[in-house]
Amino acid sequence: MDKRFAGKVALVTGGRSGIGLATARRLRDEGARVFTAQRGEDREFEAISVDFTAPTKAAH
Repeated sequence: MDKRFAGKVALVTGGRSGIGLATARRLRDEGARVFTAQRGEDREFEAISVDFTAPTKAAH
């Protein structure tokens, strides 16, 4: 499978839910190293980071 964004870095704002989360997931699936920015508490971040822990890393 050709990964269009392999070796690229993506910053997705509003990555906690909706279109932002879907965009972050798609970019990840296409090979990008994805960082998300969103407002909210750590527990909300934890809900997001679970989806991004493998095979990539999550940090906050």
